[in-house]
Amino acid sequence: MKRKSKEGYYRRKIDMGIILFVSIGFLLNVGSIPILRSNKEDKIGKIKSLLKTDTRKAQEILNNIEGNKENDPTLSLLQTKIWIEFGEKEYARKNFKTSFHYYNLAFRKWSSNVHVRERYMELKNKDNLEDNLKIRNTEKNLINLPEESKVPEFVEVRKSEKANTGLANNEKQNKTESIIFILSFGMVVLVLVNGYLVYIVHRMIGEKKG
Repeated sequence: MKRKSKEGYYRRKIDMGIILFVSIGFLLNVGSIPILRSNKEDKIGKIKSLLKTDTRKAQEILNNIEGNKENDPTLSLLQTKIWIEFGEKEYARKNFKTSFHYYNLAFRKWSSNVHVRERYMELKNKDNLEDNLKIRNTEKNLINLPEESKVPEFVEVRKSEKANTGLANNEKQNKTESIIFILSFGMVVLVLVNGYLVYIVHRMIGEKKG
């Protein structure tokens, strides 16, 4: 009788260990979702704050965000805005060729934007599309662009992507992630409660047998 009681005791311990191990592992996995999301959102906020004051730094932060930026509406839109800022700063310095390079990229992605479309068409139809090398060589470049032969070719995106659609998709994505997190957290709670109930039942049975 004592032997069976000991076997039941150890069996209950093993069952509880398995339940707790699975629960903790699942909880840690789910808990990492908001942490990763928070890190990404922090970088996005930093990019927005630097968009006009330090565009090059904003581009560097965007480049360091992992994942496919082309398929992320928010990151895709931020990249377009960075291109626009680069293009506008070069336009103000009369570096029209370099400016057109950036507006060309922005137009492919956000042709519905009035400013982008107007600036793109203006530069495209310009007779003398050249950079102002005198200004470029004698003044400090605000965005530290390399020589025209080494202007970075950033990732181009599909013409069909529009800014409004991107924002709507991003909002839906955030809602979906929130729902998944709530459901996952609920499952963790249920597993823990179930494990506790199993433990109580086993304990009651053991006490009755004792």
